[in-house]
Amino acid sequence: MTVKRAAHRPSRKHEIVAAALRLYASRPRESIAVADIAAESRMTSAALYYHYATKEEILLHGLTSFAEDFAAEASAYLKSDDAAVHNLVVHLLGWMQDQRDAAAVWFAHSDGLSTAVEAVRRTTNESVLGDVIKAVRRAKPQYPLPHASVVAAALMAQIDVCARAWLANDEQCSGVSEDDFRTAVAGLSARIISTPI
Repeated sequence: MTVKRAAHRPSRKHEIVAAALRLYASRPRESIAVADIAAESRMTSAALYYHYATKEEILLHGLTSFAEDFAAEASAYLKSDDAAVHNLVVHLLGWMQDQRDAAAVWFAHSDGLSTAVEAVRRTTNESVLGDVIKAVRRAKPQYPLPHASVVAAALMAQIDVCARAWLANDEQCSGVSEDDFRTAVAGLSARIISTPI
C-alpha cells in the first residue's frame, strides 16, 4: 500500500521572500512597496506585516539566505577536486540559474541597499575569498601566498562582473549565447589562474 504524502508547501515567510526577490530582480527598488510584495505573495499587507516589519527586513532575510547558500556552494565545489578552481566561475554561473532572482538581486541590484546587506556581502565575500585562496594554492602549489591571493581576488572579481552582466541582462551581453558566454568565462578563468609569478 502506498501512502500519499502531502506535497511540501513552502512556508509563508519563504513565499514572501521569493515574491520580494522576484520584484527586486525585475523592477527598480524605489518602485516596490510592501503592498506590491503582499500582492505578489497573494496576501494582504496586514498578513505580510505579521511576518516581517519592513520590506528591508524581507530583503535582508532573502539575501542572507542566498549568501549562505552561495558560500556553501562555492566551498563544497572547491573541496570536490583540487582542480575545481579552474571551473569555479562557470560552475557558479550555472548554479545561479536555479536561484536566478536572488542571484540577480545579490549581484546586480543590491548595491547601497542597506548597511546590513553590505555587511552580509562583505562577510560572504571574505569567506568565499578564503576558500578560493586555499583552492588556488592546492591547484598551484608553486604559487606563493601573495600570488595565490591576487589570483583568488581576480577570480572573485570575475564572478561578480560576469554574474552581474549575465543576470542583469546587460545589453553588452544580449547577443551572446549562454554557451559562448560560458566558454569565454572559462577561457578568462584559465588565463587568470595561469598568470605567471
